[in-house]
Amino acid sequence: MHSRSSATGFFQAGRNCWRVEEASRVAFLVDAAAYFSAFASAVRRASRSILICGWDINSQVELLRNGEDNGGFPSRVGPFLDAVVARNPDLHAHILTWDFAMLYALDREFFPVFRLDWSTHRRIHFQLDGTHCLGACHHQKIVVIDDAVAFVGGIDLAQDRWDTPEHLPNDPRRVTPGGVPYPPKHDVQIMVEGPPAAALGALVRERWMRATGATIAEPVPAASSRRDIWPSAFPPGMENVPVAIARTYPEFKCWPKVREVEALYLDSIRAARRAIYVENQYFNSFAVGEALEKRLREPDGPEILLLQSKEITGWLEGTTMGTLRARLIRRLREADRFGRFHVCYSALPDPAVDLTIHSKLMVVDDFLVRVGSSNLNNRSMGLDSECDLCIVAEDERTRKAIAGIRNRLLGEHLGVPPEKVEETYRSSGSLAFTAAALGGENRRLVPLEVKADEWLDTALPSSVDPERPVSTDELLEWFLPKDEEGKAAYPLIGFGAAVAVMLALAVAWRVTPMSEWLTVEALAGWTAYFRAGLPELLLIPALFVLGSLVMFPVTIIVAMLPLIFDPLSSLLYSFMGILASASATYAAGRFLGRDAVRKMGRTKLNRLSRVLANQSFTTMSIVRLIPLAPYSVVNMVAGASRVPFGSFLLASLVGMSPGILAATLFSNQLKSAWNNPGPGSLLMLVFIVAATAAGSVWLHRRLRPQLESSGAGDGRGA
Repeated sequence: MHSRSSATGFFQAGRNCWRVEEASRVAFLVDAAAYFSAFASAVRRASRSILICGWDINSQVELLRNGEDNGGFPSRVGPFLDAVVARNPDLHAHILTWDFAMLYALDREFFPVFRLDWSTHRRIHFQLDGTHCLGACHHQKIVVIDDAVAFVGGIDLAQDRWDTPEHLPNDPRRVTPGGVPYPPKHDVQIMVEGPPAAALGALVRERWMRATGATIAEPVPAASSRRDIWPSAFPPGMENVPVAIARTYPEFKCWPKVREVEALYLDSIRAARRAIYVENQYFNSFAVGEALEKRLREPDGPEILLLQSKEITGWLEGTTMGTLRARLIRRLREADRFGRFHVCYSALPDPAVDLTIHSKLMVVDDFLVRVGSSNLNNRSMGLDSECDLCIVAEDERTRKAIAGIRNRLLGEHLGVPPEKVEETYRSSGSLAFTAAALGGENRRLVPLEVKADEWLDTALPSSVDPERPVSTDELLEWFLPKDEEGKAAYPLIGFGAAVAVMLALAVAWRVTPMSEWLTVEALAGWTAYFRAGLPELLLIPALFVLGSLVMFPVTIIVAMLPLIFDPLSSLLYSFMGILASASATYAAGRFLGRDAVRKMGRTKLNRLSRVLANQSFTTMSIVRLIPLAPYSVVNMVAGASRVPFGSFLLASLVGMSPGILAATLFSNQLKSAWNNPGPGSLLMLVFIVAATAAGSVWLHRRLRPQLESSGAGDGRGA
């Protein structure tokens, strides 16, 4: 076991944390209704600085929905911040969110720059953060007020976060700004006061500098009245305790990698003696799984109680992250020789309504509690930016407070007071027994049975959830496999492998922590928006162009359209979008030039450039039918290689037509099967996928020789 005598002995700056600072007050805010209320209260008291750093923000989110007074200010995020800043001439607000959020339009606000920058006070500064390596995202969720009070956790100021601890199955207040209901969601935020807040302010200012190149001045210390900023409605659960800040950053440009979050997880697991209580959205981290497996094999290891969502939402995410979760849980159950590993979901009174566990919390004995943005997946350990706060007990008062937050959360899930949880756990010594003994008809914890389709479990690679940055060469290697002689290989693929490849293309953009954008509720909301008369003839081609410029798989957009529009409209929009996006990325390649584009992928793009150097309509069409590289890469290389634009565009239209038709047919049938499930509709869906896979195999067989004769099999540079 790891040394755990005190915070001084447990935390190691530079390894399992960044800094350790003493907080004058700490509070745990359970579920977003509490967090939004505390956020509004603290912002109203701001005198110099409001820093917001997150994965998403929606300017139209209603902060207060329980009849609370917001001090005469508007309740929606955007107008509220605008009014608060306008009132105080010394106050500035800086908001930083992930720029790829624009791609996830089904779950995001349109044009946040307009809503939070152009249409608000000039002292509100909004920026999109694009300083990330390939496939990574900004996932830190931090708010800092005057460097005096700060919030960290799993909750963004996003459209589908608000909920109460009751998690009422049909709460009319739990709707998006567009009025679309969403399922219950459980989450946790931590609020700290004092030096940890100042340190978090420095962290956000550093992120701002990385993203924009500009600096943010520190607030004048005398202007921060810390006792006034703390929301009076939320009494502290701890006082005068050391708080450690742990981060994840991948190696990128001149910035080194930081894996403090991972190290802190591993040290926390090693330090456990009696029990580890975890709430987390995901569960498939290689490192965390290995550490837990080791503890489960020990005769005197700790009991582990893990709370997860019953189902991982979204058909694509459920297929991928759900499969990876099932693998790890199966592995740990096999290692659990002493019956100490328990995975549960939180059941609500209505069995048809599932509670989403979105929190990222760990409690080890009565010794340690951590709350933050990191999921128990590989991305959070080494690819995405993350921030967690951790407290280790140094006295009996803090130990009681740590046990109290665990008991409070278990009490919420079991529908009983925290005192009842404490009493039962003290007498039984088992979290699992406590959960089983106290659960009732209204709220209870139910053992989670996870299953994965056998073929998918075999075919799905673990790389869909990467733990480190993936280089362009590695990415292109997926599209340019080699045989033993080093030539481009196009092996025959069966039905399962074909589906797995299609999933892998989408997963690169789907398994990030944002999730939940491909849901029935989101699609219903978008359908309503479009039916209301949005200029779809302009918007959809623009989405294709935007997606192609940042290497987003346009196949996903093509497949989404039939879920919103009728088949003929979907085809029309798909062809319009393909032509617009192909033209935009071709122009980008033409502008950058051949040398600049080749530097993106080095040897792999040399091979692609050699193929396109043929500049024939037939070759270009074959490349579209059997892509040698991602769609946007082909377009840029074609532009840089001076392929005639007319031939390029016509070949793109001809070569991509079969894929567009197949994707449209598949999605339309998927929608039909969803709306009218039955043997006939499901059989037709299987037939479409099988026919598409068979057609792909046939094309590979017939066209591979022509690709090789064009230079695809020659590894030499162009």
